[in-house]
Amino acid sequence: MSDAILDGLSLGAQPQFLPPDILAQYEAAFGVMVVNGDSGAFMAGSGREMIEAVNHETYHHLQTVCTGYGLTRAEAIRRVVVERVNAAALRDLRDNPGWLAVRHLLGWAPGFLRRRIDIGRLERVVDVALVNNRAIARASRDTRGDPSLAAAALPGLFAALDGIRADLWEPRQGGLADGHVVEGAAVAFTAAVTAAALEGPAVLLAEDGARLEAHFVAANAPLGAEYSTLLTAAQARCDGPVAPWLLPATALAMRYAHPGAAVLPLLDRLRAEPAVDALSAAQALAYSLTGLPGAGDWLG
Repeated sequence: MSDAILDGLSLGAQPQFLPPDILAQYEAAFGVMVVNGDSGAFMAGSGREMIEAVNHETYHHLQTVCTGYGLTRAEAIRRVVVERVNAAALRDLRDNPGWLAVRHLLGWAPGFLRRRIDIGRLERVVDVALVNNRAIARASRDTRGDPSLAAAALPGLFAALDGIRADLWEPRQGGLADGHVVEGAAVAFTAAVTAAALEGPAVLLAEDGARLEAHFVAANAPLGAEYSTLLTAAQARCDGPVAPWLLPATALAMRYAHPGAAVLPLLDRLRAEPAVDALSAAQALAYSLTGLPGAGDWLG
């Protein structure tokens, strides 16, 4: 029985995972993607919406492991979580010394004793007792109304994560937030993959980019400002389609501490490069990037 299920039983509530309207979500700090559906339906092909959601979250993984900004932000989240976990371990030693001692003794039980006694069942009983103790203490802690075991065991976690999220959406020089680049790029990647699937890879290489731009516009149309602001700002800045240049510009921007301040100036520089295509222009520019106003440190 998982901790989430135990916690749901202890609190008289169903365990919370993803809301029904979120098909997939990537957790950057630990490299985990949660998909809102069962594995059988997913492997059988569960529709275009699910595939696009997984493509979107997969691009967030690429952003995390391939860019300095993505890796730095993931490490900040991981550090907050680890700090809270370590604090929770110390709190358990203080608040539940007896149950923890029993749990560790059961863990060291020799093989012959395990063959005679259902040690695993006893361990689960101890785990339930620990969950209940944490749940009782939950009322006086910062949980934001979340009934999960994480909220009960890690007070202050969500407030700390809210601070990291607030920084993600802080407007930078030029008006864009870093989050607009992160989310807007993932939408563009998903739209590009969908376009190639529907029309063939040639749509990605078309010189004028008009057909690809149409896919970008269609993908952004139903989305909120967090996702669509990047494309809107890029289109307002440039004459003609921006689709071929958008992903290269965001990839370069995420090498800076504040991609929101870097992306539009980099878009201008890419379009001014003499290279024959956007990818070649980005590869050439990558070796000569310099400081940009408001973009902060170069992270690689």
